[in-house]
Amino acid sequence: MKNYVLVAILFGAALLGYNMRIKPINSHEIQKTIDAAQLEKQKILEEQEKKRDEAIELKARELTKTTLSTLTYDTAKGEKCTENCQDTNAGFEWAKSQDFNETSDCGGKTEAYKNGCQVYVDKYDNLLDENKEKLEALEIAKQSQQ
Repeated sequence: MKNYVLVAILFGAALLGYNMRIKPINSHEIQKTIDAAQLEKQKILEEQEKKRDEAIELKARELTKTTLSTLTYDTAKGEKCTENCQDTNAGFEWAKSQDFNETSDCGGKTEAYKNGCQVYVDKYDNLLDENKEKLEALEIAKQSQQ
């Protein structure tokens, strides 16, 4: 009896398959679909990484500006000004007020003024790099805990 049931099921499945006109599997089309899905996944991952990097950059700039807003020429340089201090401090404060972050932004009437500006830009660059590294390390630690 079991054999007749099995034969009936197989015969019914064959008829059903014939009526549905099953298409043969096209491995080329399947591979194209898989490749397209992998490309889309890669694109999404790259976009997420880009957004993460942009967020880290923005946060690092904010932290850097906040830190620099509390510094003077002497504290940024790590030593006390000894000559042309008025111009040096003025250059540093000007760079701070204008949010300079490029050496080419530094100009001025005197070398001391330019030096003060340059100290600000150098400190900005160093702090920005440090803040990016710290934020990236925090992001990696956060991801590893998930």
